[in-house]
Amino acid sequence: MILRFALLISAAFVAASPALAQETGTLIRHRVAQMPGRGPAAARVTMEGFAACVVDRSQGRTRKFIDLPVGSPEYKSLLKSMFDPSDECMADGQLELSENLLRGGIFVALFKHDYKSKAIDSFPDDLNSGYLQLYGDTVPSAAYSVVALEQFGECVARANPALSRSLVLSYPASRQENETVQALMPKFSACIPDGEKIELSKATVKGAVAEGLLRLTRAVTKSEFARTEVQK
Repeated sequence: MILRFALLISAAFVAASPALAQETGTLIRHRVAQMPGRGPAAARVTMEGFAACVVDRSQGRTRKFIDLPVGSPEYKSLLKSMFDPSDECMADGQLELSENLLRGGIFVALFKHDYKSKAIDSFPDDLNSGYLQLYGDTVPSAAYSVVALEQFGECVARANPALSRSLVLSYPASRQENETVQALMPKFSACIPDGEKIELSKATVKGAVAEGLLRLTRAVTKSEFARTEVQK
């Protein structure tokens, strides 16, 4: 399946109170911190903390969510449930973000939860993450941008698993993140189809790479498990 379309991602983060956070935003099993100051990475720190909290508290819900076709009724229902005001992952203020950024944050959190200690040097060329199979022969227009990001992320993860892992595990706006993004820049360009234009922020790039890396790592893990079972 060949996907050809332009993609433009943008999003806004809003905090209801300018008060400094009492938590870092990276803590889980707590309320997500309000915006930690007003630095350039404050919104991203808060978003990643929120996503980590959602994953930590609702692992079954988030794992089901990532394996549903975008735009399906069940997908929409699960996405909406992640913004339940009664959820303890919500800060005392407000957090507004795009669907794609929340999705990316969930993949970052899931990868850290499941595979933080699993480093993979390379992925087999014939390895199939199975993601496109969710859509059959045609990708609905409502899912185009999400599928584009996922395919971009898989491409980058295949090209350099080590650097992709470093990016996903990095703290927002940290030296590690900045240096990894610069090192991966040639891979980003190579993973964009000729003639297409994809404008991405660091947050969307990180989320896309996290999704691609998680799906490929999960596929490798399943393959390894299957081989082990056969050999028994």
